Order: sequence, then structure tokens, then C-alpha cells
Amino acid sequence: MQLLKLSDMKHAEKEAFLTWWLLWLNAIWLVLFPVGDTKQELLRHCNVCLVIKQHWKSRLRQWHSSL
Repeated sequence: MQLLKLSDMKHAEKEAFLTWWLLWLNAIWLVLFPVGDTKQELLRHCNVCLVIKQHWKSRLRQWHSSL
């Protein structure tokens, strides 16, 4: 089995790989710190997800514009 190195990956592959890991971290975070029933907790979690999503969308836009 060959280990995957970030230095061997193309830029788009790195973005996809890091996004995949971010989604896993988010899932683990939800298990460790459940959203709960309060509206405030749900809004806090949604805001974190939106920040992550906006960050990666802007990174992908930058990458596409550099092509």
C-alpha cells in the first residue's frame, strides 16, 4: 500500500482531499459536540458550516481564475 503525499498531488486533488478531511472533521465534531435542541446551538453549527463552505468556494474560484 502506497502512502498518499500532498506534495505528489495536483492542486485540484489537494483541494478535494482537504475538503474531504474537513467534512470528516465536521462529522466528528458533531458526534463529540452534538448540536442540541436549542436554536442558538443550531445556528452556531450552521454558521461554522457556512464559513467552511464559503472558504472553499472562494479557494476554488481563485484556482479556476488562475487557470
